[in-house]
Amino acid sequence: MRLALCLAAALAAQTDGPLPTQLDLTVGAQKTLNIPSLDRIAVGNADIADLRTTGDQGLQVVGMAEGETTLRIWSKGAKNPHEVKVKVVADGFTLKPGEQRVVQFPGLTRAAVGDESIVSVSPVGNDRLMLTAGKEPAKTTLLVWSGDERKALLVTVGK
Repeated sequence: MRLALCLAAALAAQTDGPLPTQLDLTVGAQKTLNIPSLDRIAVGNADIADLRTTGDQGLQVVGMAEGETTLRIWSKGAKNPHEVKVKVVADGFTLKPGEQRVVQFPGLTRAAVGDESIVSVSPVGNDRLMLTAGKEPAKTTLLVWSGDERKALLVTVGK
């Protein structure tokens, strides 16, 4: 079963039922899987996808950087692990060092940035944010809440 996660639903999404064979995430997005009888887990490349357990049966997969990796999930009593291909892509935009840009997000209620030295965020009227890039090339995540949805965008400051 292939799960295609749209950015608006990717953050804090949960799944019940059969485990997927593929997860598509954006950088900064997360997906929580409910795994009855969870015994152990492993990820091929933790720089691409990070894993966190949430209780006895929960596993949170977080997109860390662009790329592909494999997640292995062992259930109690199972001889072989369930394998999940994880593909992480960047969704966002690039700013030049020192650049300012106004970005519109319909229904904007809140925004936060991972590292304000990379990009600062200021509200500009309704539904708009002013992004101001820092002086050095770097990347950070911008979180935007619109109604009940939360989006994660990768902001790259580059030349």
